[in-house]
Amino acid sequence: MLESNLIGFHPHMPFDKYLAIDALSNSGLKKLAKSPAHYKAPDKPRTPQQQLALDIGSAFHTATLEPELYDELYCITKTARVSAAERASVKEQGKTLLKQADHSNVQAMARAVREHPDAGPLVQGGVTEISFFWQDPDFGFLCKGRADQITDSRIIVDLKSTADADDQNTGYGAFVKNFFSLGYHQQAYWYLNGVSIASGVPHDQFVFIACEKDPPYGINVYWPDKEVLLWAMEKIEPLKLRYAECLESGLWPSYPTGIKIIEMPGWAKKRDY
Repeated sequence: MLESNLIGFHPHMPFDKYLAIDALSNSGLKKLAKSPAHYKAPDKPRTPQQQLALDIGSAFHTATLEPELYDELYCITKTARVSAAERASVKEQGKTLLKQADHSNVQAMARAVREHPDAGPLVQGGVTEISFFWQDPDFGFLCKGRADQITDSRIIVDLKSTADADDQNTGYGAFVKNFFSLGYHQQAYWYLNGVSIASGVPHDQFVFIACEKDPPYGINVYWPDKEVLLWAMEKIEPLKLRYAECLESGLWPSYPTGIKIIEMPGWAKKRDY
């Protein structure tokens, strides 16, 4: 049954509660693209390194978008090595433990974003860390998303920490090269579509703020164009159909059966294997 009380916006819903709600999300679409069985499979436990990266990323978001909450959510230690027991003790207090170096880096990144001429105005005002839910108009199942920020002018903002925020005009284009492989185009379409349905007001502007994790904390702001969003829609629509069919049948198959042929790709011919 669709939980009608969920439809709409839920500011500051705890992230764990958001994750626990059974609804199709952008991250779910990525798993579904691999196979329905992968969508249904439980997530692997995070490694300590993965958890640390997640904690630092969350701290960056808080320091940038909700700086008034930072001291309530994070505890800073100058100790070089932190035990799992120490982290658990701090977690029981409702806080996350950060090393001084990570804390300093997070604050420098947040300051770089807030002082940037393009990014700064986008993280001022509006609503932050807002969960939203909607009923898919084609199939009726529940969908969800969680936006970093929605500005007063209806721009959806997503904050990305990255090793390289370089744009395509310099000849390197590290962020742009990874943009599609990481599914950022699908995220933009999914959120724009979801917020528009949940609010009843069209939203057509989505921006990514890419901030580098190391000095000089380079920043670029990216705006996917209509062609990018259209391509994302064409990718997502078949996945929605697949999800609806699995819900109806109760079957969540893995890869299609049959022996596959490996053909020689063009890029492999240029390498010495």
